[in-house]
Amino acid sequence: MAILGAIVLLFRALLLAHGGLTTIGANIFSMAIVGPWVTCGTYRLYHGMGLMAFGVYLGATLGIGRPT
Repeated sequence: MAILGAIVLLFRALLLAHGGLTTIGANIFSMAIVGPWVTCGTYRLYHGMGLMAFGVYLGATLGIGRPT
């Protein structure tokens, strides 16, 4: 996920001018590394308790990285 996220964020920074190159490191860390781990961990936690739909919702909500 980190490699794909870095490619997408680099494309976004260079061609679309969203975020820029000065914040690419922070964006990769928050949206391509931490976000997927938080999403997966939250989903697995609630899936283990039998609350799969809530785990999907909460994982997606918590895993959203706020771009800088």
